[in-house]
Amino acid sequence: MRKSQFYEKNKRTKLNKDLSENCVKGWLRSDDELDDLTDSELLLYRFLELFTLRMKQKREFLNYSKRDVAKITKIDEGYIGKIENGRATPTMETIFKICNALYIDIDVK
Repeated sequence: MRKSQFYEKNKRTKLNKDLSENCVKGWLRSDDELDDLTDSELLLYRFLELFTLRMKQKREFLNYSKRDVAKITKIDEGYIGKIENGRATPTMETIFKICNALYIDIDVK
């Protein structure tokens, strides 16, 4: 493994770990809980909020059921529902699979 691949893998692993650790009970928070978040946690929260909203909108626009998305992505149908409802925190790999299945562009600049 080249050095750059090693660092890239570690960055992805850290991001996935941050996603999971920050959202043990799901990522949805009350307004009072939002006040206690750090800037990076708040940024992650807003990303998940926008992602799940866009995910549901695009799924409904394409007239896909959760089962359809589950078949395309090979992700459990129940887990798809939990992600949409904020009760589960997806890894970056899962986010990319869902984006590919629903034709959602991820523009990283």
